[in-house]
Amino acid sequence: MREAADTLNRWAREYYVLDNPSVSDERYDALYDRLVRLEKTTGVVLEDSPTRRVGGEPLKAFERYRHLKRLYSLDKAQSFGELREWVNKIEASFGPVEFTVELKYDGLTINATYEDGKFVRAATRGNGTEGEDVTEQVRTIRTLPLSISFKGKAEFQGEGIMRLSALKSYNSQNPEEPLKNARNGAAGAIRNLNPSVTASRRLDAVFYSAGYGEEDVAA
Repeated sequence: MREAADTLNRWAREYYVLDNPSVSDERYDALYDRLVRLEKTTGVVLEDSPTRRVGGEPLKAFERYRHLKRLYSLDKAQSFGELREWVNKIEASFGPVEFTVELKYDGLTINATYEDGKFVRAATRGNGTEGEDVTEQVRTIRTLPLSISFKGKAEFQGEGIMRLSALKSYNSQNPEEPLKNARNGAAGAIRNLNPSVTASRRLDAVFYSAGYGEEDVAA
């Protein structure tokens, strides 16, 4: 268990902090699921187990920002049996329910703050409570609205992504140092100290949740 936790923490740092993973998602997921099973079997969860954390420690090069409301991650289901077990728990508490299924965008989570309808800040998820201030980087994303019809202060959670067409275009223009994939392209751009690098990747922002809001959306 100790070895599995240490290995996963090292891989998680490569993925979330350094944006340079050394193993595939499948290999990480397999070891992670094995650790989850060991913890369930033994009833022991190490203090630094990756199952306790969201992931993505802030780099010291960025200023830290404390989210107005905690950002959580989603549990994964690797089989229909696991999904059925989760549904059974929900229905045991609330009765029969209906679900809406949506696509999972794979980029970097961003938490955008608006005050009186104006975009004022963006931060990474970080550890869920505190992230990195990437306002100037995210501001270069053209699909991010700089103003919205909203009174008071609000935080909106979404994903900074790099479309495959943008990845192909970037790699054709930078054959000496091509990006490995769209996810790394987006994460590396947003977490780059130079906003011009972010702008050069032609990212998009997709929002899916209002995490905090002082007032209702204006009619």
